[in-house]
Amino acid sequence: MDHERIIYIYDYLSRYTDENRYVSISQIQEHLANACNLTRVKDVTIRRDLDRLTAMGNHIVKQNREHNTAYYALIGKGFSFNEIRFIVDSISINKFLTAFQKQTLIKKLGVIRYGSLHSL
Repeated sequence: MDHERIIYIYDYLSRYTDENRYVSISQIQEHLANACNLTRVKDVTIRRDLDRLTAMGNHIVKQNREHNTAYYALIGKGFSFNEIRFIVDSISINKFLTAFQKQTLIKKLGVIRYGSLHSL
């Protein structure tokens, strides 16, 4: 579930943010609840996911605005959500790779840093 949530957050940021458009944690929570049916995602969980996305090499910028509210944007976007899903799905169904090889390859792509391939 963690991996899916991170991918949904990445997809949301890639679609709705850029150098001029930022989103807040509450907007991300609303998107996860409405579009992805992931309710009750805590602020700290989303911040941790944003840190993981940054650790994977994504350029996520944080701006503090009114009332010290943090807003985030993904700058210099990489793969789209559908491209990431396609790559991970293609690797996961490949019959010529072992489970270990699949996990290693996906980790090299930077899509999954934590957990197992089967949780996607």
